[in-house]
Amino acid sequence: MAHRQLRLVGKDTLSAVSADTDTIEIEEMQLEPLYYETLRLAARATSNVTVSGADDRWAQRAAEYERDRDKALRDGKRTH
Repeated sequence: MAHRQLRLVGKDTLSAVSADTDTIEIEEMQLEPLYYETLRLAARATSNVTVSGADDRWAQRAAEYERDRDKALRDGKRTH
């Protein structure tokens, strides 16, 4: 499996990092939208590399995760 990194850019509530190996704290309210966005990106990336029939399934999942992320944001959860 290829090495992947998730780069977060935020305002105010994310702590600063100085190296790729540093860690940050994420407030609980930020977690749900971030979780769904990460799933959406992974599903979209998978849909781009799979063959025809499976591609539709991953594209559908990406759309579902996008809706879940948007709902979490509407419900008052935030990413910044």
